[in-house]
Amino acid sequence: MWKLCLAVVAALVPGAGMACAVMSPFNLSDLAGADIVVAGEVIGYEALPEPTWAALVTVRVDQVLKGAVEGEMVFVWNGGMAQGPDEALARGRVLLGAMEAGTPPAPSFGDARPDLPRLGQNICSEVWMVPADEPVMAEARAVLD
Repeated sequence: MWKLCLAVVAALVPGAGMACAVMSPFNLSDLAGADIVVAGEVIGYEALPEPTWAALVTVRVDQVLKGAVEGEMVFVWNGGMAQGPDEALARGRVLLGAMEAGTPPAPSFGDARPDLPRLGQNICSEVWMVPADEPVMAEARAVLD
């Protein structure tokens, strides 16, 4: 009986265990708030050990839309309340938005590697990383101009 009561209380108390009821899709206008916006080929993905629920995504940057970066970059993709790291999403040529290393994360997210740029992700929304086809790139350039 106590276990049932404890389970009910845990389910009703808001906090870290509270999931998002609805996850918002990534909106390219969110890139305006990023420190770094680049396009390039994902050449590496490494899941970090639990309990971080994070991953490292390595990108060979071929276009810089915002920020002072070049060459190969490693970004940390932190787990959070909504969409956590997923290797299936980190493939091919992508457009991504990130925050510079050391920028404080949202209170609900940890930062598994504060020494690396962090992929952007609003609370209860998708990560700021999408396939970099030409229509997406044109829209991103328009947002950042």
